[in-house]
Amino acid sequence: MPTRNMQSTESVRRKVIFVFVSCAIALVLAWIISRVAFTEMMDTVDSITIPDPKLERVSRISRDIMRLDQLQRSQAFIGNGTSYKSFSRESAKIQLSLDSLSHSYEGSSIQQARIDSIKTLLRERDNLFKSYVKVREKVVDSHVFSEQLQSLSDILYEPGPDSKVVTTERKRRTTTIAGDTSTVTAVPIDSDDRGFFSRLFGRKKEEQPLPVVEERRMVEEELETVVDTIHATRRDSTLARIDSIVQRFQTLQQQQREQFVDRELQLTVVSNTLISNMLSILHSVENEAMQQMELDNQQAKSVVNDSVWRISAIILAFFIITAIMLYLILGDIRRNNAYRLALEAAKEEAEYHAAAKQRFLANMSHELRTPLQSIIGYSEQLKQEHSVEDAKIDAIYQSSEHLLQIVNEILDYSRITSGKIVLNERPFSVEDLANSVVAVMKTQAQAKGLTLDFNTRILGLGGVIGDAFRIKQILFNLLSNAIKFTDQGKVTLNVSTVVYTEKTELNIVVKDTGKGIPTEDLERIFNDFEQSENANSGVYFGSGLGLSIVKAICESMHGDIRVESKKGYGSVFKVNIPLQTSRTTTPEASLRTNRQPVKPFEGHIWIIDDDRLILGLCKNILSKRHIPYRCFTSPNEVLSTDWDPRVTTVLMDIRMPEMNGMELNRELRKKIGMDGVTIYACTAQVLPEEQEQILAQGFDGLLLKPFKEADLLHLLNIAPSDAASKQTEISLPQFADDEKQASEIIALYTRDTADDIAALRENYKTQNLASVELLLHRLAGRTAQIGADKIAFQLRKMEIDVRSGDIPGETALESIVSQLTDLILQLQIQGTPQEANFG
Repeated sequence: MPTRNMQSTESVRRKVIFVFVSCAIALVLAWIISRVAFTEMMDTVDSITIPDPKLERVSRISRDIMRLDQLQRSQAFIGNGTSYKSFSRESAKIQLSLDSLSHSYEGSSIQQARIDSIKTLLRERDNLFKSYVKVREKVVDSHVFSEQLQSLSDILYEPGPDSKVVTTERKRRTTTIAGDTSTVTAVPIDSDDRGFFSRLFGRKKEEQPLPVVEERRMVEEELETVVDTIHATRRDSTLARIDSIVQRFQTLQQQQREQFVDRELQLTVVSNTLISNMLSILHSVENEAMQQMELDNQQAKSVVNDSVWRISAIILAFFIITAIMLYLILGDIRRNNAYRLALEAAKEEAEYHAAAKQRFLANMSHELRTPLQSIIGYSEQLKQEHSVEDAKIDAIYQSSEHLLQIVNEILDYSRITSGKIVLNERPFSVEDLANSVVAVMKTQAQAKGLTLDFNTRILGLGGVIGDAFRIKQILFNLLSNAIKFTDQGKVTLNVSTVVYTEKTELNIVVKDTGKGIPTEDLERIFNDFEQSENANSGVYFGSGLGLSIVKAICESMHGDIRVESKKGYGSVFKVNIPLQTSRTTTPEASLRTNRQPVKPFEGHIWIIDDDRLILGLCKNILSKRHIPYRCFTSPNEVLSTDWDPRVTTVLMDIRMPEMNGMELNRELRKKIGMDGVTIYACTAQVLPEEQEQILAQGFDGLLLKPFKEADLLHLLNIAPSDAASKQTEISLPQFADDEKQASEIIALYTRDTADDIAALRENYKTQNLASVELLLHRLAGRTAQIGADKIAFQLRKMEIDVRSGDIPGETALESIVSQLTDLILQLQIQGTPQEANFG
């Protein structure tokens, strides 16, 4: 499930990234298309707004031709020769402009033909204008007219012989009378002072009306006549000559006038044709420009439409892709939600099972330590007696010690994996801690014929602040492994510190001359339940948790562990742990070997435990020291007994029928008070939180099962050496070889088990689950103590089921009761545990 959830989460992450990338690509493409379209539109607009050079040239040529036509007209009337040269220059410029325009239309034969016709017309107009100018000069030139007039004058004034002349003279006198006043006014004859051609081709001069004056005229005329007879003959010939000259002059004037009109008409036609062609070309160029503009507009529209279409396609594709990816993402989210709900359910289930595991470990710790207590305790007692072979007792004792170590490792592993490891940081001395560990491990090394070298390099005072218990645990694990897997040679422990004002770096190096670790196993040895291939090559077997626990402790203290090894050349483990520097070298209280001065025990001891084997072990230990004691098997028995004021120490179990140890402690405190009596809890509940809970109930200390004789004596502040000197010749029970002791144990088991079976059935009928659980617990521990492991396992499983609320059926209960009954019968028939078959 976690893998699928991670894959789904990764899939959602990839899809979201893909959507964002698609969005970015769509935006970039839209921006590129918009930019390209905008650039093309701007180019189109620029091309539209920029004047067409052809149209500009045509317009300029048209203006030049119009200006040349105006210049032609003005020069025609001015008649200045210099102006004619200016006209020629302007015409030449227009010819050059037409040549340039012709080059612009190299690909258009129609426009080329029009331009050539304009050039031809322009040349024709120039020639016509020149001829027109010549004709006009002749018309307006007065030289011929003057010669003719001179000829007339010569004829009229030619001198002749003197003769009598008849002269006629007329005199007129006009008298005007206006109003009452009479005025004589001379009226001039209106004369037209315009030239000949002006009067010929110009308009008739408008006559201005004269003011009307009412007047009266009186005309008087006088006529005087003188007759000349010779002059009359000459007059006739002169008149004839004048008439001939006038006719010839009129004919010439008529010819010149016709020629002038013809030239002017031709010039006008050519000019109109020229202007028409220029306008035609201008219109053609304008139409071409308009067509090009229309084409540019269509192209701009096409660019815009294409850009809009492309952007729309990109956006549509993006929305389709987004919709698809959104659908897929929502599907992944739905799956993730399903996975999350499943994970939450699995988490709750895991937490439930983790809590059940913790309860199971706590119970198993109690149940495992209870039989271990008997095995270790009685084997220790047997070792002190030399009536049994030491090798056999050593085998039992070492096996039980090894089993206890495995139980402790499993409990440590449980605490570490559940995150409940708590560091108890207090000041302690590094050197004292290392010495205490070496003192214990040196015995193990010597037992295997190994040398344990211990080197220290402690800087400063050597005081640090940290969890001394966990550091001891690291040292014990590393040294234990080194000794366990080294057959010959030595084991070396180097402990050093480096002080950095407020911080102290603790360095631990453990070297051995063992078989070494293969390279492929160097990383695997730190995994849970993993061991090197050489780990099981010797006598000892382990749980595979030691190094994983060491690594977890180092990491919890912000340190690290490294290993260097080569197969056949031993191993080197290096631990580095940062600690706080302590200004005092006072060792932590838990490391002291004595809490108070050792002195002979005074007073009496009461022991309360529902397990008769534990009571028997305590009896043996205390009897050898002649310490007064009294044993109780139930809390009610203690409370119903009168208090003995000689009692100074009470040792009680925690899990008992009728009342647990914590409740019994409170009741005793009420009964005897708080002063003068020390109450210890004897329990197999070794989890830190359980120990804290027990101590919080008012106990003065703890004796953890399984305990050894030295542990109990240490709790009572009795030195083992002193205890040994007090040993008497009291005979100790022998379980394996002493039939009497075996019979007593069988009798105890038979009686107690029969009572518990009856109580179990009764409480099962009344559904008193707490009592059922307690009875199953007692039966399991007692049965395991005599070696019936299969039946004990079934009882333990049933106890856990009842604690979890899973009540076993009546058939299952009767089945386990039947097995217990058969076991009792076998014990009674066969007589000893060694002979019984415990299935």
